Amino acid sequence: MAVNSEFLGLLKALLEKTQAKKVKWIHTTESSAYRIALGDGVVRIENSVDEDGDRYCSATLLNRRGQMLDEITQYTGANNPHWPLLYDLFSAARRSALAVDDVLSSMIKDLSEGKTRPLPEDEKEEDDDGIPF
Repeated sequence: MAVNSEFLGLLKALLEKTQAKKVKWIHTTESSAYRIALGDGVVRIENSVDEDGDRYCSATLLNRRGQMLDEITQYTGANNPHWPLLYDLFSAARRSALAVDDVLSSMIKDLSEGKTRPLPEDEKEEDDDGIPF
C-alpha cells in the first residue's frame, strides 16, 4: 500500500514541532494513544500490540467529524521504513501529553533541595470478603 507523501510530511513536521515544544498533544481514553487537532483535521498516534503479540505504531488522519481520511501502520522491523518516524512521534506525543519534562524537572528540583514528598494514595479495590487483592 502506497503511503500518502503529504500525510508523511505532516507527521515529520509534527515530530519536529513536538520535539521543539511548539505543539501540545492530548491523551485519549486509551493509554497508548494521543491526538492533536490542527486546521480541519486531527492526527491520532498509537503504539500497541496486535492479537499475535506483534508491536506496531499507527498514525491516523481524521476530519473534524471523526472520519478516517488516511492511515499509516508500521510494525517493528527493518522492512518497515516508517517505523522509526511513527515510534519517535508516538514517544514525543506521549511526553507532550503527559508533561514528562515538567515532572522530571520538579523531581530533579526536589532532589537537589533534599526534599521528598508523600507517595500518592493507592487505589484500593476490595472484593466481597474485604481483602484488598
